[in-house]
Amino acid sequence: MRELEETARRVLRALRRIDNVKYSNLRVAVIGGLARMHYDPRGRVTEDVDFFVDIPGFSIPTELKTAIEALDGFSQTREVFYYAYDTPEGKHVSHKVDFIARNVCPYRPSAAQRIRDIPQGVIPYISRKDLVVFKIESCGVRKQTKQGLIDAIDAETLLSMVKTPLALTPQQQAIVEDRIEDVMSHCKHRPRWWWRKQLGLPEEDEEDEEKEGREGDNEGDKEGGKEGDEGSSEEDVEEDTEEDNTLLYFSSC
Repeated sequence: MRELEETARRVLRALRRIDNVKYSNLRVAVIGGLARMHYDPRGRVTEDVDFFVDIPGFSIPTELKTAIEALDGFSQTREVFYYAYDTPEGKHVSHKVDFIARNVCPYRPSAAQRIRDIPQGVIPYISRKDLVVFKIESCGVRKQTKQGLIDAIDAETLLSMVKTPLALTPQQQAIVEDRIEDVMSHCKHRPRWWWRKQLGLPEEDEEDEEKEGREGDNEGDKEGGKEGDEGSSEEDVEEDTEEDNTLLYFSSC
């Protein structure tokens, strides 16, 4: 893990050296296997370093890859980046480095900071809560693969270490509610109530009551609506659609 973290620090330093003012607003966070090892050092070992990357208002993949190719320490083989360096003891170290763009992640994690604002030597790890959500979402996308099983086990391991239920945002709740069945299919020894409790989701009886209450409120609104009320305008619908499209899902975490 020490060598992986050193690779992460060196990559962060390299990204700061990109000679383009646009990349001063590059936001990054360490996600994936190394982040899981950060919270569970005795668990599964990973061999690569995954970075979430985002520049608001710009397309990431092609432009960033071109900029990275020019940096010292990086090499590329079949579209895969590697970062290599020699330790003070003379050991040659090389790790695979993945840059995962915002548009293939469920959302931007709270730990993602502008590269220029990250103190030297600090690794901006994704929070445990965000990592759990990312793992559950990734499991749902890849549920029929070996990686889907790994994501489910990682999510279960992280949740088993939580002493109090997670406090998820409405957006995070929607993501895990949509994918919880996929995770449970891989971790059948954990009952549904355990997952819902650890994730801080309402018990299913409470959820049904809330749903019935909302449906009743909607019926009341229909009957008691004012004569001058109008539905959403076409412009409003377009805006809502555009906002929904920002939540694009990812296939690598």
